[in-house]
Amino acid sequence: MSKQFDRGDSVMTPLGPGKVAYKRMEPPNYSEVAVYSVNLDTKASDWGYSGTIFKADEVQENNQLT
Repeated sequence: MSKQFDRGDSVMTPLGPGKVAYKRMEPPNYSEVAVYSVNLDTKASDWGYSGTIFKADEVQENNQLT
């Protein structure tokens, strides 16, 4: 079982750093995370909408200093 992240946790995604908004668990046992919704650390003026959903294996702990 890989590390599970909770709302507000700082993570790294294929599109850059962000914070977890929510996680969706995978059926039928609902013990593993299927996907994370992440609010990306971008300026709203850059993209408008700054979040997306990533497969759980695409989301890693953000070890960068902020």
